[in-house]
Amino acid sequence: MVEGDTRNARVRGMVAGAAVTLAYLAMIFSAGSARVVSTAGASEPAAEAVVAAPVIPESVTVPVLVYHHVRDDRAKEPPGARVYEITLAELDAQLAMLAERGYQGITMTQLERAFAEGTPLPSKPVLLTFDDGRADQYANAVPLLAKRGFVATFYVFSNAIDRPDYFTSAQLREMAAAGHDVQSHTRYHHYLTKASDADLAEELTRSKARLEEVLGGGARVTSVAYPFGLHDDRVVRAAAVAGYVTGRTLLQERAVERGKLLRTPGWIVTGDAAKFARLLDTF
Repeated sequence: MVEGDTRNARVRGMVAGAAVTLAYLAMIFSAGSARVVSTAGASEPAAEAVVAAPVIPESVTVPVLVYHHVRDDRAKEPPGARVYEITLAELDAQLAMLAERGYQGITMTQLERAFAEGTPLPSKPVLLTFDDGRADQYANAVPLLAKRGFVATFYVFSNAIDRPDYFTSAQLREMAAAGHDVQSHTRYHHYLTKASDADLAEELTRSKARLEEVLGGGARVTSVAYPFGLHDDRVVRAAAVAGYVTGRTLLQERAVERGKLLRTPGWIVTGDAAKFARLLDTF
């Protein structure tokens, strides 16, 4: 009896163990089946989009064109005799030529963001800049830019704001709201290379602060056009200290380089159509 009882106990233990194992397997199978059914019944999660890292360019090939007066006062004179003036018809023809060649306007702020953040630029960008903040630019250039679908960067020396023949504060805000860039041309348009360190700092910082105040809305002025294009290492260092990212010169170069943003090139444009076409041919 003792031996039989022992044998029976072993058999009962084996049966119980097998039952536990079967129950465990059934649980796994059931759970697995449930997961499969649930997955099949639900919509598949969307695949994560692969976002390419922004590409920071070392340089950007772009015509940086420099204009001053836009008016017909001296229309009878040949273009070469009025280096700082272009007629309305001449500007309109140049904008039409740019459009026909596939150029798209960008602002200096857009160029800065391309170098800082990798913000994409058009395949054929052009940077139109207007110096001094003259009233004829608002009256004549701004409508032509709108007509042809271009934006521009206007460099304003801040002491002239709201004075006769110059931009008003309201006009500057209107232009900025329309997508144009409003940037600094210093405070008094002095020869920066001849200024004392104190005057140099004031020319750069006071203009920046005044323009940001006029524009409002958290606007940041980060570019300066050096008056007469004059600059040197000291001026460039002072511009950086004052908070400028780019400094437009009158250096006739094709490319803007990431390491030389405070020496950005600029080409003074006259109304000579053939000369303008030849300039574009070099880009």
